[in-house]
Amino acid sequence: NIYKRRKIARLVNRFSAVSVREQEGAALIKRLTDSVPAVLPDPVMIVPKDKWQSVMDNDIPQEKYILCYFIGDNPSYWETVAAIAAREQCTVRVIPRTEGARNAGYPLEENVPPQRWLGLIDGAAHVVTDSFHGATFSAVLNKACTIVRRYREDDPESKNSRIDQLLRNLGVSSLNNADWHVVNTNLAARAEAAKAWLADAINQAAP
Repeated sequence: NIYKRRKIARLVNRFSAVSVREQEGAALIKRLTDSVPAVLPDPVMIVPKDKWQSVMDNDIPQEKYILCYFIGDNPSYWETVAAIAAREQCTVRVIPRTEGARNAGYPLEENVPPQRWLGLIDGAAHVVTDSFHGATFSAVLNKACTIVRRYREDDPESKNSRIDQLLRNLGVSSLNNADWHVVNTNLAARAEAAKAWLADAINQAAP
């Protein structure tokens, strides 16, 4: 409503610099405030691959496996998993977040801390996920990743724009058979631009 829109605009305008993660978010802020925020990559994309690898747990399964990490609970996800497993002749391991994941009939990785979560992605032959950060870390770690959409495109609650912006940032249409040279070049360029913007924003805000 108009009251909330005015309140959001008033609060946003108190900041000397504003950035958002998606172009769609930038368009929303522009409508509310008549100013255009910077569109920057998610912070995890600013940290290079080797830094993430230096903190991950490497004590992971040694077989060739597909890693499944789903926030949503959609039975069609498992049809996709089964097809990829058959095509690539892989076992399947699941980091469960839903009852559907726990009951899918595959080995579970329960109570996974961040270090092991990263290690499981890095060690996977293929990642299947509906998670923005699952897809993002797959890209950073150069892992083939099938992204399944958690929301219908006409769903007013859809967060699919996160995935759309991720792929735009990386310069690819999918992470299934991505050109990792293109991905890594774009990651590095986006990271440098983000760090420059942050440094400038901090300098502007400094007393």
